[in-house]
Amino acid sequence: IEKIRIFLSKVFNFEIFPIPSISLSIPPICEDAPVECIVTAPEPNTDVVFSPVPDSINVFTAIYDSLTINNGALITVFGEIDYGVTTCLNSTTETVVLQDNPDVNVTVTPPSACVGQSSIVQGTGADSFTWESTPLPCEINPSLGQADFCNLESSFSGTMTGDLTYPSTGVTCSTTVPFDINVAQLPELTIINSPVSGCDGDNVSYEVSSETTSGTAEYLWSVNGEPQAGSDSSLFTTSLSGASPLQVSVEVTEPSGCTASLDL
Repeated sequence: IEKIRIFLSKVFNFEIFPIPSISLSIPPICEDAPVECIVTAPEPNTDVVFSPVPDSINVFTAIYDSLTINNGALITVFGEIDYGVTTCLNSTTETVVLQDNPDVNVTVTPPSACVGQSSIVQGTGADSFTWESTPLPCEINPSLGQADFCNLESSFSGTMTGDLTYPSTGVTCSTTVPFDINVAQLPELTIINSPVSGCDGDNVSYEVSSETTSGTAEYLWSVNGEPQAGSDSSLFTTSLSGASPLQVSVEVTEPSGCTASLDL
């Protein structure tokens, strides 16, 4: 008996759908700024899901608020396309790069000055510096972090901002710190008594009043340019001798260290 073999065949139509083409971009940013994640998906019907869950999302852009995600954290985006008969998935992961803000320090030298004097505000810890204040510096050197404030008139406060650029990422981060310059007023001197003539051997008295802002002032009287010991008083008495002119002056110093002088 001869065996007869019969072959049956059937054709199946099998369709292969492409997975989503997605990419994720996370630009480096400063540590106190929101982190922005941007997804590129050529297929318009791609649905995306971020992990971890962002604070806000607008289609293909996700935002993580500042200080809610750490440097080195991994963010994954999942792309999904529903073809009706099947769903295709793809994912990609990127690392968050947060750059530190500079540790900016400010030094004021001297921190307290007298009217008409100058102070220097020096910054360290950054590449360059800017200043915000009224009055403005009379001279600045941003690369050295130095600002000179000249001919001071009154106390004021200001801010100094230091910028630091990271060559590896091109990101510039900033830190702003406050500074204060205290300016003490000079004593205001008024002549009360100033004799213009007298006889040889007479005692003559000179007197001034001093208006100060930081307490009791100290007085130093001079006669013909020579300081007189024990003359710490607003009233000074000296004896006339010889026929030469008598030149009397007084220097008044406030507790703040500010001085003013007057020729009588």
